[in-house]
Amino acid sequence: MAEPTPREILGPAMSEENVEIVRRALEAQQRGEPWAEFLDPEMEWDFSAFPGLDVPVRGGGREGFLRLMDRYWRAWIGYEAAVQEVIDAGDDVVLVLQETARARGTEIPVERNIHQVVTIREGRATRLRVYGTRQEALEAAGLSE
Repeated sequence: MAEPTPREILGPAMSEENVEIVRRALEAQQRGEPWAEFLDPEMEWDFSAFPGLDVPVRGGGREGFLRLMDRYWRAWIGYEAAVQEVIDAGDDVVLVLQETARARGTEIPVERNIHQVVTIREGRATRLRVYGTRQEALEAAGLSE
């Protein structure tokens, strides 16, 4: 007998709610509105699988994550992140974002996809992991193509 998927365990309503939480957070952040309320105060992040970042690759705490993101965004000119995909994986939500910007100081244009897995518990992001490929993110969320 096959093991149930996260969606089967949680039921569709809960996992759809998690997708909606992530969408609302992204939309608020992109409009420049407060979005930290979507982050658990004790959240963890792990960017170690994404090559070439000039920021701490692991850490914890909402305030630390907000400082990390501020540092990251300040490294770019004209930074934009467009949502390409939002994939329901129960407690996890897989995101594919397309980043477009120019590297500050070098003016080199950058266009790349960022693959994230956001874990939602009790309506807040408790963990964010970044991966080099879509397949790695899907596998980390217990999905495969």
